[in-house]
Amino acid sequence: MTNPLVPLLASLAPPLERIEDYLDHWADRTPDAEACVEGAARLTYSALRERVDALASRLAAYGVSEGCTVATLAPPSADFLTAFLATARLGGIWLGLNPKYTLDEMRQLVADARPKVLLARPDIAGRCYDRELAELEAMGVGILMFGEGAAPATHLPRASTPVAALVYTSGSTGTPKGAQLTHSGLIRGAQVRSTVWHVDPFRTINNVPINHVGGLGDLACTTLVRGGCQVFLEKFTAQDTLALIAREGITYWYQAPTMFQMCLEDPFADTLDWSRMQAAMWSGGRAAEAPGSTTASHAGQIRGG
Repeated sequence: MTNPLVPLLASLAPPLERIEDYLDHWADRTPDAEACVEGAARLTYSALRERVDALASRLAAYGVSEGCTVATLAPPSADFLTAFLATARLGGIWLGLNPKYTLDEMRQLVADARPKVLLARPDIAGRCYDRELAELEAMGVGILMFGEGAAPATHLPRASTPVAALVYTSGSTGTPKGAQLTHSGLIRGAQVRSTVWHVDPFRTINNVPINHVGGLGDLACTTLVRGGCQVFLEKFTAQDTLALIAREGITYWYQAPTMFQMCLEDPFADTLDWSRMQAAMWSGGRAAEAPGSTTASHAGQIRGG
Protein backbone atom coordinates (compact mmCIF):
# COMPACT_ATOMS: atom_id res chain seq x y z
CA MET A 1 0.00 0.00 0.00
CA THR A 2 1.30 3.46 -0.90
CA ASN A 3 1.97 5.66 2.10
CA PRO A 4 0.10 8.98 1.52
CA LEU A 5 2.67 10.77 3.67
CA VAL A 6 5.60 10.01 1.34
CA PRO A 7 4.98 12.90 -1.12
CA LEU A 8 4.33 15.30 1.77
CA LEU A 9 7.44 14.31 3.72
CA ALA A 10 9.55 14.60 0.58
CA SER A 11 8.41 18.22 0.18
CA LEU A 12 9.28 19.27 3.74
CA ALA A 13 12.42 21.19 4.57
CA PRO A 14 15.05 19.32 6.59
CA PRO A 15 15.46 20.20 10.28
CA LEU A 16 17.26 23.53 10.49
CA GLU A 17 18.80 25.36 13.43
CA ARG A 18 17.07 28.74 13.36
CA ILE A 19 13.70 30.01 12.16
CA GLU A 20 15.21 32.45 9.65
CA ASP A 21 17.08 29.52 8.09
CA TYR A 22 13.75 28.42 6.60
CA LEU A 23 13.41 31.75 4.82
CA ASP A 24 16.78 31.13 3.17
CA HIS A 25 15.90 27.50 2.44
CA TRP A 26 12.74 28.35 0.50
CA ALA A 27 14.16 31.52 -1.08
CA ASP A 28 16.96 29.36 -2.53
CA ARG A 29 14.77 26.45 -3.64
CA THR A 30 11.42 28.05 -4.53
CA PRO A 31 12.26 31.76 -4.98
CA ASP A 32 9.13 32.53 -6.99
CA ALA A 33 6.67 30.79 -4.65
CA GLU A 34 4.32 33.09 -2.72
CA ALA A 35 5.41 33.62 0.87
CA CYS A 36 2.73 36.09 1.95
CA VAL A 37 -0.16 38.16 0.68
CA GLU A 38 -1.47 41.43 2.15
CA GLY A 39 -4.25 43.10 0.20
CA ALA A 40 -3.05 43.58 -3.35
CA ALA A 41 0.61 43.06 -2.39
CA ARG A 42 2.15 39.64 -2.95
CA LEU A 43 5.65 38.72 -1.81
CA THR A 44 7.59 35.74 -3.09
CA TYR A 45 10.15 34.04 -0.88
CA SER A 46 12.90 35.81 -2.80
CA ALA A 47 11.27 39.22 -2.33
CA LEU A 48 10.58 38.54 1.34
CA ARG A 49 14.23 37.69 1.93
CA GLU A 50 15.26 40.98 0.30
CA ARG A 51 12.90 42.89 2.62
CA VAL A 52 14.13 41.00 5.68
CA ASP A 53 17.79 41.59 4.87
CA ALA A 54 17.17 45.29 4.20
CA LEU A 55 15.40 45.74 7.53
CA ALA A 56 18.06 43.70 9.34
CA SER A 57 20.73 46.03 7.93
CA ARG A 58 18.70 49.04 9.06
CA LEU A 59 18.35 47.61 12.57
CA ALA A 60 22.03 46.74 12.72
CA ALA A 61 22.92 50.30 11.74
CA TYR A 62 20.78 51.46 14.68
CA GLY A 63 22.78 49.23 17.02
CA VAL A 64 20.62 46.12 17.31
CA SER A 65 22.75 43.04 17.91
CA GLU A 66 22.70 39.64 19.63
CA GLY A 67 20.37 39.58 22.61
CA CYS A 68 18.69 42.95 21.94
CA THR A 69 14.90 43.05 22.16
CA VAL A 70 13.03 44.54 19.20
CA ALA A 71 9.36 45.42 19.70
CA THR A 72 6.86 45.64 16.84
CA LEU A 73 3.58 47.56 16.77
CA ALA A 74 1.65 46.32 13.75
CA PRO A 75 -1.37 44.27 12.71
CA PRO A 76 -1.02 40.84 11.10
CA SER A 77 0.94 41.92 8.04
CA ALA A 78 4.05 41.59 5.91
CA ASP A 79 5.60 44.23 8.19
CA PHE A 80 5.11 41.96 11.19
CA LEU A 81 6.65 38.95 9.45
CA THR A 82 9.57 41.01 8.12
CA ALA A 83 10.28 42.49 11.55
CA PHE A 84 10.23 39.08 13.24
CA LEU A 85 12.62 37.52 10.73
CA ALA A 86 14.93 40.55 10.58
CA THR A 87 15.20 40.49 14.37
CA ALA A 88 15.99 36.77 14.26
CA ARG A 89 18.60 37.43 11.57
CA LEU A 90 20.48 39.64 14.05
CA GLY A 91 20.09 37.27 17.00
CA GLY A 92 17.61 39.62 18.63
CA ILE A 93 14.52 38.77 20.66
CA TRP A 94 11.26 39.83 19.04
CA LEU A 95 8.28 41.23 20.95
CA GLY A 96 4.86 41.85 19.42
CA LEU A 97 2.62 44.66 20.66
CA ASN A 98 -1.11 44.40 20.01
CA PRO A 99 -2.46 47.57 18.32
CA LYS A 100 -5.45 47.32 20.70
CA TYR A 101 -3.23 47.78 23.76
CA THR A 102 -3.84 50.88 25.85
CA LEU A 103 -0.93 53.20 26.55
CA ASP A 104 -0.65 51.78 30.08
CA GLU A 105 -0.46 48.24 28.72
CA MET A 106 2.27 49.26 26.29
CA ARG A 107 4.20 51.01 29.07
CA GLN A 108 3.98 47.91 31.25
CA LEU A 109 5.40 45.57 28.63
CA VAL A 110 8.08 48.00 27.47
CA ALA A 111 9.20 48.62 31.06
CA ASP A 112 9.56 44.88 31.61
CA ALA A 113 11.05 43.83 28.24
CA ARG A 114 13.21 46.95 27.73
CA PRO A 115 13.38 46.83 23.94
CA LYS A 116 16.18 48.75 22.27
CA VAL A 117 13.93 49.76 19.41
CA LEU A 118 10.27 49.73 18.46
CA LEU A 119 9.25 49.24 14.82
CA ALA A 120 5.83 50.74 14.27
CA ARG A 121 3.11 51.72 11.88
CA PRO A 122 2.00 55.23 12.91
CA ASP A 123 -1.64 54.55 12.09
CA ILE A 124 -3.50 51.25 12.33
CA ALA A 125 -7.20 50.79 11.56
CA GLY A 126 -7.76 54.54 11.93
CA ARG A 127 -6.01 54.85 15.30
CA CYS A 128 -3.08 57.28 15.43
CA TYR A 129 -0.24 56.26 17.75
CA ASP A 130 1.67 59.56 17.90
CA ARG A 131 1.05 59.98 21.63
CA GLU A 132 1.86 56.37 22.49
CA LEU A 133 5.09 56.41 20.49
CA ALA A 134 6.18 59.70 22.07
CA GLU A 135 5.56 58.28 25.55
CA LEU A 136 7.51 55.10 24.79
CA GLU A 137 10.36 57.08 23.27
CA ALA A 138 10.53 59.07 26.51
CA MET A 139 11.12 55.73 28.28
CA GLY A 140 14.31 55.30 26.26
CA VAL A 141 13.02 53.20 23.38
CA GLY A 142 14.21 54.06 19.88
CA ILE A 143 11.31 54.51 17.47
CA LEU A 144 11.63 53.43 13.84
CA MET A 145 8.76 53.58 11.35
CA PHE A 146 8.16 50.91 8.76
CA GLY A 147 8.97 52.13 5.28
CA GLU A 148 11.08 55.07 6.39
CA GLY A 149 14.82 55.33 5.96
CA ALA A 150 17.18 52.70 4.61
CA ALA A 151 20.58 51.24 5.27
CA PRO A 152 22.97 49.72 2.75
CA ALA A 153 22.94 45.93 2.72
CA THR A 154 25.76 44.60 4.85
CA HIS A 155 27.13 41.16 5.62
CA LEU A 156 25.54 40.02 8.86
CA PRO A 157 27.32 37.40 10.99
CA ARG A 158 25.35 34.26 11.76
CA ALA A 159 23.38 34.66 14.98
CA SER A 160 23.45 32.13 17.80
CA THR A 161 21.01 33.44 20.42
CA PRO A 162 18.62 30.56 21.26
CA VAL A 163 15.64 32.80 22.16
CA ALA A 164 13.56 34.00 19.21
CA ALA A 165 10.64 35.82 20.79
CA LEU A 166 9.06 37.09 23.96
CA VAL A 167 5.32 36.48 24.39
CA TYR A 168 3.42 37.82 27.39
CA THR A 169 0.64 36.02 29.22
CA SER A 170 -2.80 37.62 29.36
CA GLY A 171 -2.40 38.70 32.98
CA SER A 172 -5.71 37.12 34.01
CA THR A 173 -4.20 36.03 37.34
CA GLY A 174 -1.87 38.98 37.87
CA THR A 175 0.70 41.04 36.01
CA PRO A 176 1.46 39.68 32.51
CA LYS A 177 4.60 37.56 32.49
CA GLY A 178 7.02 37.24 29.61
CA ALA A 179 7.61 33.75 28.20
CA GLN A 180 10.73 33.16 26.12
CA LEU A 181 10.12 31.16 22.94
CA THR A 182 13.20 29.51 21.48
CA HIS A 183 14.05 28.91 17.84
CA SER A 184 14.11 25.15 18.48
CA GLY A 185 10.70 25.23 20.16
CA LEU A 186 9.02 27.23 17.40
CA ILE A 187 10.59 25.01 14.74
CA ARG A 188 9.67 21.77 16.49
CA GLY A 189 6.05 22.86 16.88
CA ALA A 190 5.89 23.83 13.22
CA GLN A 191 7.41 20.52 12.13
CA VAL A 192 4.86 18.55 14.13
CA ARG A 193 1.95 20.54 12.71
CA SER A 194 3.36 20.18 9.20
CA THR A 195 3.38 16.38 9.41
CA VAL A 196 0.30 15.74 11.55
CA TRP A 197 -1.88 17.97 9.37
CA HIS A 198 -1.47 16.55 5.87
CA VAL A 199 -1.94 19.80 3.96
CA ASP A 200 -0.54 20.41 0.49
CA PRO A 201 -0.40 23.08 -0.89
CA PHE A 202 -0.14 24.96 2.39
CA ARG A 203 -2.07 28.25 2.27
CA THR A 204 -3.38 29.81 5.45
CA ILE A 205 -5.01 33.02 6.61
CA ASN A 206 -3.28 34.97 9.40
CA ASN A 207 -5.81 37.24 11.12
CA VAL A 208 -4.61 36.72 14.71
CA PRO A 209 -2.97 39.52 16.77
CA ILE A 210 0.81 39.44 16.49
CA ASN A 211 1.34 39.33 20.26
CA HIS A 212 -0.45 35.96 20.43
CA VAL A 213 1.53 32.73 20.16
CA GLY A 214 -1.10 31.48 17.72
CA GLY A 215 -0.34 34.19 15.18
CA LEU A 216 3.42 33.80 15.62
CA GLY A 217 3.84 30.07 16.12
CA ASP A 218 0.80 28.19 14.83
CA LEU A 219 0.50 30.39 11.76
CA ALA A 220 3.61 32.40 10.82
CA CYS A 221 6.27 29.86 11.83
CA THR A 222 4.33 26.82 10.66
CA THR A 223 3.76 28.41 7.25
CA LEU A 224 7.43 29.39 6.97
CA VAL A 225 8.75 25.96 7.94
CA ARG A 226 6.28 24.36 5.54
CA GLY A 227 7.26 26.70 2.70
CA GLY A 228 3.65 27.81 2.30
CA CYS A 229 1.85 31.11 1.91
CA GLN A 230 0.09 33.12 4.60
CA VAL A 231 -2.60 35.61 3.67
CA PHE A 232 -2.78 38.50 6.12
CA LEU A 233 -5.98 40.15 7.29
CA GLU A 234 -5.40 43.28 9.39
CA LYS A 235 -8.66 43.07 11.30
CA PHE A 236 -10.84 40.01 11.78
CA THR A 237 -14.39 40.04 10.51
CA ALA A 238 -16.32 36.93 9.53
CA GLN A 239 -17.16 38.16 6.04
CA ASP A 240 -13.62 39.33 5.23
CA THR A 241 -12.21 36.03 6.49
CA LEU A 242 -14.62 33.99 4.39
CA ALA A 243 -13.95 36.15 1.34
CA LEU A 244 -10.20 35.51 1.63
CA ILE A 245 -10.76 31.79 2.13
CA ALA A 246 -12.64 31.73 -1.16
CA ARG A 247 -10.41 34.08 -3.15
CA GLU A 248 -7.04 32.78 -1.98
CA GLY A 249 -7.79 29.05 -1.87
CA ILE A 250 -7.04 28.67 1.84
CA THR A 251 -6.25 25.06 2.75
CA TYR A 252 -5.24 25.36 6.44
CA TRP A 253 -7.48 27.33 8.80
CA TYR A 254 -6.52 28.18 12.38
CA GLN A 255 -8.80 30.27 14.62
CA ALA A 256 -10.17 30.60 18.13
CA PRO A 257 -13.52 28.78 18.60
CA THR A 258 -15.56 31.99 18.69
CA MET A 259 -13.98 33.10 15.40
CA PHE A 260 -14.92 29.79 13.79
CA GLN A 261 -18.46 30.07 15.06
CA MET A 262 -18.87 33.64 13.78
CA CYS A 263 -17.58 32.60 10.35
CA LEU A 264 -19.56 29.40 10.01
CA GLU A 265 -22.81 31.02 11.15
CA ASP A 266 -22.42 33.88 8.67
CA PRO A 267 -24.83 33.54 5.70
CA PHE A 268 -21.89 33.78 3.29
CA ALA A 269 -20.64 30.41 4.60
CA ASP A 270 -23.64 28.70 2.96
CA THR A 271 -22.47 29.78 -0.50
CA LEU A 272 -18.75 29.12 -0.03
CA ASP A 273 -16.94 26.35 -1.89
CA TRP A 274 -15.16 24.45 0.90
CA SER A 275 -13.56 21.85 -1.38
CA ARG A 276 -10.02 23.30 -1.13
CA MET A 277 -10.04 23.41 2.69
CA GLN A 278 -7.99 20.47 3.98
CA ALA A 279 -7.61 21.12 7.71
CA ALA A 280 -9.02 23.35 10.43
CA MET A 281 -7.75 23.63 13.99
CA TRP A 282 -8.46 25.81 16.99
CA SER A 283 -7.01 26.68 20.38
CA GLY A 284 -7.78 29.05 23.21
CA GLY A 285 -11.02 27.41 24.34
CA ARG A 286 -13.53 24.64 23.81
CA ALA A 287 -15.54 24.59 20.62
CA ALA A 288 -19.29 24.75 21.17
CA GLU A 289 -21.32 21.65 20.47
CA ALA A 290 -24.13 22.48 18.09
CA PRO A 291 -25.46 19.26 16.50
CA GLY A 292 -27.54 19.90 13.42
CA SER A 293 -26.61 23.56 13.23
CA THR A 294 -25.07 25.42 10.34
CA THR A 295 -21.77 25.44 12.28
CA ALA A 296 -21.76 21.65 12.65
CA SER A 297 -22.66 21.16 8.98
CA HIS A 298 -19.79 23.27 7.67
CA ALA A 299 -17.37 21.79 10.20
CA GLY A 300 -18.15 18.38 8.70
CA GLN A 301 -17.40 19.71 5.22
CA ILE A 302 -14.05 21.07 6.39
CA ARG A 303 -13.00 17.80 8.03
CA GLY A 304 -13.80 15.96 4.85
CA GLY A 305 -12.05 18.48 2.56
